[in-house]
Amino acid sequence: MPVAGTAGEGDGTKAYRVVRRAAAEWIADHADEYAGFLEEAVAGYVARIRDTAEWGGQLELSALANAYGVEIRVVQGEGRVEVVSPGPGRVGGDGDEVGTLWLAYYRHGFGLGEHYNSLRKAV
Repeated sequence: MPVAGTAGEGDGTKAYRVVRRAAAEWIADHADEYAGFLEEAVAGYVARIRDTAEWGGQLELSALANAYGVEIRVVQGEGRVEVVSPGPGRVGGDGDEVGTLWLAYYRHGFGLGEHYNSLRKAV
């Protein structure tokens, strides 16, 4: 899963677009699994995820966990960790082992409002 500053992306701009597209495509391809959670048509929702700066939350995390076959662990402000796992039979790649991606959720950070940042182990 591309994250900012990896795969030669420099500032991560292209990487974030790839991730947004992956979430949008997963939701579009599995519309019946997500439609019940949406207040609008799936096509319109997918277009907003793919084509605008508007981001989401739990639905997009679910889509990304499935699209990339990873477990996503989100550290909340109060220290609680939310775990979003890929569905059964949706482990990524070659085997049964699922990679883990850590995110921090900021409700009111940096003047940006709600957003997520990737976390990495300190070296």
